[in-house]
Amino acid sequence: MSSHVSEILTMPDLIAAIGDNGVHGYVKDSDLNCDIEPKSLEEAMNMKYDSCSIPLYDKNGKTIIDSFTTNAGTVDYVAE
Repeated sequence: MSSHVSEILTMPDLIAAIGDNGVHGYVKDSDLNCDIEPKSLEEAMNMKYDSCSIPLYDKNGKTIIDSFTTNAGTVDYVAE
C-alpha cells in the first residue's frame, strides 16, 4: 500500500466535536478510547464501557476549551 493511501485511511489527529457546554472544538483521536485497551478478545467482550470525559481543544490542539463526554456505544454525528 502506498504511503498516500495509508494516510487517507488513518483517522485525523483532531476530530470536530461539540463539547458538553455546546462549545465547538476538537477531540484528539488518541483520547477517544478513554485508556481502555483490552488484552484479549475475551476481555474485550466482557468489558463494561461507561462514559468518560475527555478534553475538547481549540483548533491548535493544545488549548483546552471545554470537555467532551463519550457515551458508550453511541456516536452523535453532526454534518457540517
